[in-house]
Amino acid sequence: MVTVDSIQARQSIAARGLLGWTQSDLSEKSGISISAVKNYERGVTNSVGTTAALRLAFEAHGIRFIIDSHAGMNDIGVILREKD
Repeated sequence: MVTVDSIQARQSIAARGLLGWTQSDLSEKSGISISAVKNYERGVTNSVGTTAALRLAFEAHGIRFIIDSHAGMNDIGVILREKD
């Protein structure tokens, strides 16, 4: 499995689910506006700055974004690494 630089809207939604976060929680933890979070998760925007802020917020709380490519297919997912 390989960590990828960009994240998809559905990965953001899945990551929030694993953490039990609302869009407002993600907005607060990433420092981006709630409207930017909503737009990102609807696929309206995927600016480099927004993507980076979301990724940093998620990764600071144990989320890892993955893609596993094999046989011409991509398995895209989200993992939560919990501390012992």
